[in-house]
Amino acid sequence: MNAYAVVNPLLEAIYYFKMKANGETQAQVLDRVLKKRITTAGEVTDFFGPAFELEKLLDEGIVLPERISEFFGYFKFTDGSDATSTCPAILVFLNSFRRSFTSLDEVKSAMLAQTDEQRLSGIMKELTTFNVSLNDFEPTLDGLLELLEQLPLTEESRWRIIKIYKHYNEYVCDICETVRPAVKLIADNSAVYSDVLRNFSRDYADITDILKYICGRFHIDFITGRGVVYPLIIGNGNFFTVADPADSKFMAYYVGVGVRPMMHVTYRERLSIDCDEILRTLADKNRMKIMQQLSAGKSYGQELADMLGLSPNTVSHHMNKLQKSGLTTSTLEGCKVYYKTNEEVVDEFIRRLAEKLKTKDGQ
Repeated sequence: MNAYAVVNPLLEAIYYFKMKANGETQAQVLDRVLKKRITTAGEVTDFFGPAFELEKLLDEGIVLPERISEFFGYFKFTDGSDATSTCPAILVFLNSFRRSFTSLDEVKSAMLAQTDEQRLSGIMKELTTFNVSLNDFEPTLDGLLELLEQLPLTEESRWRIIKIYKHYNEYVCDICETVRPAVKLIADNSAVYSDVLRNFSRDYADITDILKYICGRFHIDFITGRGVVYPLIIGNGNFFTVADPADSKFMAYYVGVGVRPMMHVTYRERLSIDCDEILRTLADKNRMKIMQQLSAGKSYGQELADMLGLSPNTVSHHMNKLQKSGLTTSTLEGCKVYYKTNEEVVDEFIRRLAEKLKTKDGQ
C-alpha cells in the first residue's frame, strides 16, 4: 500500500466548514479527548497543534458563508442524532477524493463531467458507509429512493438528499465558490502541517493496525486492506474511505494524523453510568429488541439485522447508540464485529434504577 504525505485542501476545507456549521471547534474535540482518555493537552500537541493552527488561520482569514448550514449541516436521524456525520458537500464531492487533489477547478470540471450513474453512485456510497452494500441498490433514482427508505433519516434529510441529486451541478458550482478562499488558504499554509507529515509516507505504508482498530471502534464488519493512504489534519481523529468504481476492493484511505497515536492512549475507567442517557437509549423499541437478542449471546451486525428484520445500516446506527451508553461491548473476530451485553453496566443500571424508583421505606 502506498502512503502519500499530500493534504487534500478541499476535504480539509469541508471538514472545517462542517465543524462550524454544526457548532464544533478543535477545542471541543480536544476537551472530549481529555475527558475520555488518560492523557494531557501537552502529550497530544504534535497532532492537535496543526489542526488548531489551521482553524485559527481560517477563522481569521475567511467569512463564514450564508449557506453554511445548507452545504455543511449534518443530515439527521429520526431520533435527532447526526447521520454518521456526513453532509451535502461530502455527498457531492465524494468521487473526487479517490485521487490526489490537483486544483479546485479541475475537481469542479471532473464533477460536472460525471454521468448520472456516477453521481448517484457517489451519493449512495456515502449513505451506505456502514454495513450496507451498494450491490443491494441500483444506481438509479428508484434505487436512491429505496435506499433512503431503509435509512432512519428524518423526512427533511431525505428531501435534502433528493434535492442534491436533482440539482447536483448547481451544488458543485456553489460549493466550489464557497470553499475556494478556504482551499487556497490551506494550500498556501502547508508549513503549518509539514512537520506532522514528515514521515507519513513511511509510517503509513502499512495501516493494518489502524484498520483493525477502526473495525472494532466503529463497528464496521469489514474493511479491505488494499489502496492508497492520505492524511487528514483538521479531521485529525477521523477515518474516511472512498472506493474505486473500477475496483470496489481498492480504497483511498484518509487517516487522521491523530488516529494511530490515540489508539495507544488508554480510555479512562468508567466510574459511573448515566441512567437518563440509558433510559433514552432504551426508549427505542428496536434497541430494546437488540438488547434482548444479545442477552442470549453475542451476535454480529448482519446476524442481528436478519433476526430482527432491520436493515444493516439501521442496526449499525442502533449499535452506535448502545455502545456509547455502555450497554454493549464489541470485539473483532476475523472480518466481523461481534457485540455482546455489557453485564457490568446493565447490572449497575438496574441497581441505580431500583434505587430511584423505590420509596424511602423500600416498598
